Amino acid sequence: MTADKKRVIVIGSGLAGSRVAQFLQNDCEVTLLTKGKLLDANSALAQGGIASAIGGGDSVDLHFQDSLLAGAHHNDKHNLRLLVTEGKRAAEELIQEGMEFDRRADGALDFGLEGAHSIPRILHAGGDFTGRKVLEFVQSKFKNVKVIEDAFVTQLLVRSAANSSEIYGVRFLDAQNREMVQIADVVVLATGGLGKMYKFNTNNFTISADGLALAKRAGAQLRDMEFVQFHPTLLKNEGRTLISEALRGVGAKLVNSDDEYFMKNRGKYGDLSTRDVVSREIINQINSGKDVFLDTSNCTNFAEKFPFIAEKLREAGVNTELIPITPAAHFFMGGVYVDEFGRTSVQNLYAVGEVASTGAHGANRLASNSLLECLVFSKKVAEDVLNLQLTTQHTQIEAVQATRPEIVYVPDLKEFQERSWSSIGIMRSSAKLRDFLRWLSKFDTQKIALDKCTNEQENLVLIAREIAAASLKRTSSLGAHYIEEDT
Repeated sequence: MTADKKRVIVIGSGLAGSRVAQFLQNDCEVTLLTKGKLLDANSALAQGGIASAIGGGDSVDLHFQDSLLAGAHHNDKHNLRLLVTEGKRAAEELIQEGMEFDRRADGALDFGLEGAHSIPRILHAGGDFTGRKVLEFVQSKFKNVKVIEDAFVTQLLVRSAANSSEIYGVRFLDAQNREMVQIADVVVLATGGLGKMYKFNTNNFTISADGLALAKRAGAQLRDMEFVQFHPTLLKNEGRTLISEALRGVGAKLVNSDDEYFMKNRGKYGDLSTRDVVSREIINQINSGKDVFLDTSNCTNFAEKFPFIAEKLREAGVNTELIPITPAAHFFMGGVYVDEFGRTSVQNLYAVGEVASTGAHGANRLASNSLLECLVFSKKVAEDVLNLQLTTQHTQIEAVQATRPEIVYVPDLKEFQERSWSSIGIMRSSAKLRDFLRWLSKFDTQKIALDKCTNEQENLVLIAREIAAASLKRTSSLGAHYIEEDT
């Protein structure tokens, strides 16, 4: 180790983790561990773009109010103000670094409109390839980052003291399934959310609540675990192809199999209402025996504006003018409790991006604020890591022997996903939540909660219990958490 350089492990290769690595690479020894390949992240799937108040007629105050309304006023107002204020600077900084966003014929930025935004403010790149292009751009800046792919982190190494605990490294399985240990001064969780918990989800296949479970086992505080966002429009019966909200921003309409435009008179925003409202209305249509479609017949230049979606529809043999859709698990507003610098309740452990709960999103995230969050808080994390005064130098492996059996009883994944969908999904009830918790208790819950994990299904079970328990405690509906009366 270079004497004046901190050893930093970043877990996760999405935009949040990659931006932290980029910022720290010149001053720290940075190792980035990713469960799959470098682009296996939700960020690479983000179609909608980056919300930022950099256009004429827009303001950070307006962006703040839109985010507050979408979040059902449950937002941490300090961190939300940071998000929209620093978000404007972060977008401008990215452009100054050379990131090219879509522009109109006159050269001005081409801002898109999405749900619950009162003005077009969404930056896109390559139409609906925004997330991938931004992530590739940031990763192209890696000059001094050690990347380890196919690394499944199974444990955060914790040294406990009288009144606190401290992270000093990680244990992970490498591509050959060998158990490896790496010591660090700082660990940054950037592992994304929990999409694999649900049978319908928009997430990358690697996203299975790993960072949330790692933090929980290490003693870090979690919060707002009941708030899971469901995106209204996933291509039905075909993998995880998201149908961007931006389509509704340019005129697409939600209709049912009776050709009824059922969102027409649904509040101020109609089809562009907040995602919780639209998802619940679609589920009501489905539960009444109707199929739901996105009618794009009024959208001009479809393939040009949405090349990714158009290609996916061609592959699936779906008519681009009438797209069958279903809601799907999309984003997690809860997570590891952090302050504005990404600091968790465990010393030298940071969290950033979707795995972290800054509180900025409240009870329901405003569309396209997620990539913005990655840009804003990755910088705050990096700045704090650079200023961190270390109290201990970890030079050897300590207390990293297994403390539990290698085989743990976990549920069948498909059954688990079905039960999660019906119990901690879009519509919940106290009876369903209690039944779900009773079912989960059949598995090795005590072993699952110990410090070391052996497979991702243990992580899913651990965090599903947290979501169900938090949902039971919140007895009234708020944002994405919707409680029906028991019948």
